[in-house]
Amino acid sequence: MKTLTAPIQVLAQFEGGGLGELLHCRDAQGLEFAAKFPKNSAVENQQLIDDEQRRFVRHQGQNVVSYYGPVVHSDGRRGFAMELMEGSLSGLVGKTGPLTPTRALGFFAQVARGLAEVHDSAPGAFHGDIKLANVLYQGDTAKLADFGLARGGIGQTIHLGEHGGGTPGYLPPEAMASARGDMYSLGVMLWALLAGREPHSQHGPNIQLALRPALSVLLRSMLQPDSRSRPDIHEVLRRLPSVQAEAANIAPAPAKPSSGSGFGALIAGGAMLFGGIMLASLIFGDDKTWDPSVGRYRGPDGRFMPD
Repeated sequence: MKTLTAPIQVLAQFEGGGLGELLHCRDAQGLEFAAKFPKNSAVENQQLIDDEQRRFVRHQGQNVVSYYGPVVHSDGRRGFAMELMEGSLSGLVGKTGPLTPTRALGFFAQVARGLAEVHDSAPGAFHGDIKLANVLYQGDTAKLADFGLARGGIGQTIHLGEHGGGTPGYLPPEAMASARGDMYSLGVMLWALLAGREPHSQHGPNIQLALRPALSVLLRSMLQPDSRSRPDIHEVLRRLPSVQAEAANIAPAPAKPSSGSGFGALIAGGAMLFGGIMLASLIFGDDKTWDPSVGRYRGPDGRFMPD
């Protein structure tokens, strides 16, 4: 925690904020920070922020945005302060487009480690809203944020109001928040970093990606429609070093064109092709494949398409 000195000055309002209002603030000593408050003075909204603050404190760790302490708005709303980061991964992808596999996996690994601490905190614990907008970054450091929908363990609360939890496009097919649901959402987040765009709100990932074999298999396993077939967070972390090593050391091969649509075509052919041939990831894709290693599209024959 940090000691904040009144008066607190509001400098700007950030986009997002989930179930609350997110503000850029500065205290009397010049310390700048982010603060989250209820969207209005309604009792139920204040309870949401109070509950989130308790979960945020409980899940503090190296890969979670740092908690600074409680703070009170000039209008009386209670909130909490946290470290100010450069921005969200959603904003980064919006500015830069697709990330290289190496950088995407670097961010992904940090989020996965943070999520592992959440899942290990209590039986059945989950974050409930993994997405690009809920991961903040500073340089090459990424930290998990927004615990408004997190559940599990001592102090867990029920959802208030009509908000069902999660974000369209990131929600798992079972439409139920859980640790296995987090794994699906984490897979969508990785896809979004590689694709350079948010998932479709109804169809989820909907661009074909040319990926190296180990990365393709990992992504496919996380996006399995059957939640029981998805790896848990520790299995993902166990497999991640080899995926990162392959991304850093093996040159990509052209993607083979896939046929069909839907999840069955997420990885072309539904299996890993050996001998260094790369798999094509597809959900409702078309006849062009985005190759994130070079930042260009390939046609059905594997050749680069004109810019």
